[in-house]
Amino acid sequence: MKRKMTVSALVLACSAMLPMTATADPAREMARQVNLEQLAEQLPEFERPQLWIGDPAPELEIGAVFKGNHSGGLQRGTVYVVETWATWCGPCIAAFPHLTKLQEQHEGDVKILGVNIWDNKSESEIAKFVEDQGDRMGYTVVQERGTTVADNWMAPAGRRGIPSAFIVDREGRIAWMGHPMRMDEPLQRVLEPGFSATAEAERAKRDHRANAWISMIWEHVTAGDDAKAKQGYALGYALLEADLKDQPESLNRIAWAVLTARGVHQRNADFAIAAATRACELTEWENASIIDTLARAYYEKGDNAKAAEMQQKAVDAATEEAEKDDYRKVLDYYRQQQASAGG
Repeated sequence: MKRKMTVSALVLACSAMLPMTATADPAREMARQVNLEQLAEQLPEFERPQLWIGDPAPELEIGAVFKGNHSGGLQRGTVYVVETWATWCGPCIAAFPHLTKLQEQHEGDVKILGVNIWDNKSESEIAKFVEDQGDRMGYTVVQERGTTVADNWMAPAGRRGIPSAFIVDREGRIAWMGHPMRMDEPLQRVLEPGFSATAEAERAKRDHRANAWISMIWEHVTAGDDAKAKQGYALGYALLEADLKDQPESLNRIAWAVLTARGVHQRNADFAIAAATRACELTEWENASIIDTLARAYYEKGDNAKAAEMQQKAVDAATEEAEKDDYRKVLDYYRQQQASAGG
């Protein structure tokens, strides 16, 4: 999930940006010369962790129960989310409302367990922390017994940071693992009839490969060299027709990064438009965050009218009022710029 940007931050970021490509993008033509098969030999091999998608979920050993009810263990026939957190972890705290929303959406079908690990506070202090969160933690909250979740879930899965989430399917198998802010779609897939953990494992391997490709693009566009940057965007265009063509989150991430992140040598709006458009198509124009990226790309291209048009779509697609308000503020800014340019 990309960072939200206020209008003031948008103005400051835009004022500091390098000029965007104003003519036909030569990197698109160079894409025809990219040898993906040869470059793929440089990608790191996928290393299967000890605990992987499709494996039986480890025993869940619970100590204190801070909120809700859980007698320990995972029952067959129920989909669980085992999400690890700590009181000192800012990203964990930021994810609480999202987990609450998911629990509300899937009440009766999913049980979310927020499992406290790696904490330096006493049990009573953690209990007070959970109580103070109130409705922000609208799901069952527990503590691992000893270091069992850290040792038997996190370490074997290669998960080195929190928050981390594990989805366990109705058969008691690991169905997905990753950051809880990115599990909406995976959770929906797990709940659908005919869910296949084997297919989900293959999807995760493709995600790993996509991330490796994005790292390669990033190395080129941040190398501080014109030729390297052009090669990076040429690689990106080639991948739009290959390994990234069905990866909306990856496409959105690289598009947003080349538009906004520090260290980019040449910001290429044409590539960002191509990547974000493909991501919008893959998500059937229903993902507000991705549409917002596309609007930003058109703005950086200098097309204020198209930016405003896309931003309106982002407002319409947003499902939460706070999110809509954020997108409306950016929409107002694009419209002001459009009016100013027209005048």
